[in-house]
Formats: sequence, C-alpha cells, structure tokens
Amino acid sequence: MPNYHIAQVNIGRIRAPLEDPVMAGFVNRLEEINALADSSPGFVWRLQTPAGNATYLRPYEEDDRILVNMSVWESIGALQSFVYRTTHKEMLRQREEWFERFAGAYVALWWVPAGHIPGLDEAKKRIAHLEQHGPTEFAFTFKSIFQPDEEFQKRLTGRRSGRARRCSSLVLAHVERLLLEGARDRDGIAPVVVRIIDAAHREGHVGSVTLHRHGP
Repeated sequence: MPNYHIAQVNIGRIRAPLEDPVMAGFVNRLEEINALADSSPGFVWRLQTPAGNATYLRPYEEDDRILVNMSVWESIGALQSFVYRTTHKEMLRQREEWFERFAGAYVALWWVPAGHIPGLDEAKKRIAHLEQHGPTEFAFTFKSIFQPDEEFQKRLTGRRSGRARRCSSLVLAHVERLLLEGARDRDGIAPVVVRIIDAAHREGHVGSVTLHRHGP
C-alpha cells in the first residue's frame, strides 16, 4: 500500500483581536508550541507565513475572527502524542479562555499521500464535509478514526487529475485563441508560452495544439 500521512486542520473563533490582553496567554506561547511541533517525532509540515505561524491567515472571508491551524504528520500516533502528551495539552485545557465555543465541527483529520501538502480550500472542504456527514473516510476525528483505504484514495486522486486536465485544456484553448487573434507566426510568440504548450502536449495533458499562420 502507498505511504500515507495524516493531515489535520482545526479552526477557532478568537474572543478578541490578537493584540488584546485577553489573547496574551495564547499569543505568548505560539512560538514555543510551534517549535515543539517542529521538533516532534513524526512531524512533516505545518501551515505558516514568513512570521512562523498562521495567525495572519483568515480562511473565512465572512468571519475575520476565525483562525486556522493545519499540519501533516507521519502517523495518527505521532499526531496524538504531540496533541495530548506534550505541553500542547495545556493549550487545550485553556482553549476556552481564548476561543469561543464552536457550534459545528472545528477539527478534521484525513489521509493524504506522502508528499502531498494540503491547501486551505482542501481543509475547508474536509471540515464542511465532516459537519454535514459526520466522520467518514473523507474527514474524520480522533474519536472516529478511519484507516487509509487505497481504493478510496485512488478515486480521489482520479477526480483531482480529471479536474486538472480539464483546467489545462481550458487554459491552453484560451491561449491558442489569443495567439490566433494576435500572432502572425510561431516565431513571434513569447518563448515561455510556446514551452508551456509544448510541455503540456508532451505530457498528455491536452491534445495537440496547432498554431495557425495568419496572412501571406
């Protein structure tokens, strides 16, 4: 079976702006807890900006008080050890001092192929799916863990690949249309555009793209 890692996302609505004294206990320990995660066995990746954390990011435009934390670990055990068996558990006990109670799902876990780095849109879809359908292979919780299923992962990968190919086709068709409207011949096209089209054709993302000559 291919090697899978476990991804996790959790969101929370802060009680006050980060610079407010109410949030000081949380903000003052961010660097410590993030460094602990980085050095923990089984850690793979975490979402962060150049500042070293993710507090600048706001995943939901309609609510700028929601923060997000996202990371990838080699195994469920490694993630559980960090969350519940290190000083991170102190942050869990104090969570309600800094974050409001969430009515819906705010933590989601899912398996990803080793090497895959999840994006915010992907994480939001997992939380939304968990909220709507409860724990499934697509998104689950520590209390309802699903083991990685190769067939399920293949179906997901197939859907992602199909969307990517359709997107490539649309983009390249648009590029060709622009070229047909404005370029007299292939030599007058920006080399980078030619390389994109040729590479896409070689890799089988789209059918052959023909550049037509205009004029005599």
